[in-house]
Amino acid sequence: MNRFSLLTVAAVSLSLTGACQFKPHSDMFGTGGSSGNGMGGNSAGTFVEPVVNLPDAAREYTNASDASADNGPTPDANCQNQPFSVLAPPPDLLIVLDRSGSMLMDAAGTNCQGMGGQGGGGRGGGMRGGNNCGANSKWSQVTTAINAVAAMTETKINWGIKFFGNDMMCGVTAGATVAPGPNNAAAIAAAIAAPANQPGSSTPTAAGELSAGEYLASLAATDTNPKFILMATDGQPNCLAGNSQMTDDMGAIDSVATVKAMGFPTFVIGIATTGGPGDATLSSMAMNGGYPLPGTTQYYSIMNTADLVAALTAIQTVTMGMCTYPLTTPGDQADMNKVSVTVDGAAKVKDDPNGWRYTDPTTKTSITFTGTTCDQLMAGTLKNVQVLYGCKIVVI
Repeated sequence: MNRFSLLTVAAVSLSLTGACQFKPHSDMFGTGGSSGNGMGGNSAGTFVEPVVNLPDAAREYTNASDASADNGPTPDANCQNQPFSVLAPPPDLLIVLDRSGSMLMDAAGTNCQGMGGQGGGGRGGGMRGGNNCGANSKWSQVTTAINAVAAMTETKINWGIKFFGNDMMCGVTAGATVAPGPNNAAAIAAAIAAPANQPGSSTPTAAGELSAGEYLASLAATDTNPKFILMATDGQPNCLAGNSQMTDDMGAIDSVATVKAMGFPTFVIGIATTGGPGDATLSSMAMNGGYPLPGTTQYYSIMNTADLVAALTAIQTVTMGMCTYPLTTPGDQADMNKVSVTVDGAAKVKDDPNGWRYTDPTTKTSITFTGTTCDQLMAGTLKNVQVLYGCKIVVI
């Protein structure tokens, strides 16, 4: 006697029980639970293998409660196996924060308590001393927002932080001050408050971006989470060839493209920069980073804490959305050519332009959504992805 069963879902092994029986199908040569005089049928619900090779879906082993008309594969048709949710891993979001001396000014560029000594010259070149607007400074406004959003999302996003430059001139130290990880809000707040990280450098944007990309690449072997850079700066880059008195717009623009090619998109935040000398540069950086905003100003332009909270909230929504999802390891009897996928309860069709496909058709270890489904997942308007594995026929 031939019996057919569906496999377990998500590596949970469930055995068949006496509560299951064959579902009758009108397109089968045999029938289940008939009076015994039909072709292939008997009162016990046995099944005689037809000569032709019917599709697997016509031979599902089902729960007794689902043994009436065939409405297609359902979780119940798996003898109580259920679909599993496929969750996007938390993203690594590395903040690359400008600590140039001009961050001590307010959003209007005012030196609230008088200009301190110039250290290094050029835009933002080591301004320090009395140039501090307290809670109204760009530094205070930005870091307050970073601390607030990190505290609200630290279980969902692996926040990290890196400062640039790391001396009073153009130097940038390798690595990150706080490595991306869960529950990092307190560590980031402590790093921001540390005296060594207070504003007072030039603006080596290109070096800061490239160093951040190299650092994220070094994590790839042990950390497979999607990775993003959040570049926050208050204006035009300098430090061309290590000279703080020379602007370096093209170096900054090219550095973002280089890091994007490494697999790490960059969100660009301009702090009180709209209409300033670095405006066009920041928009070009945003374009190269992969997530430009529509319109003339293509970076996130912020003037105060509230603006940055809104920008960070939008950015974290994008980074948490994904189009590619890893699958669980299938059981021995999994038929990966019979996989049902739903998003927020709506079925998505394999290989449809707005459906899903296997990321690698050979390994079938992840699925990638395409078209409008991908767009909605990235925007956060779709969230709940579920997968139901199909099953091979098991002949006993």
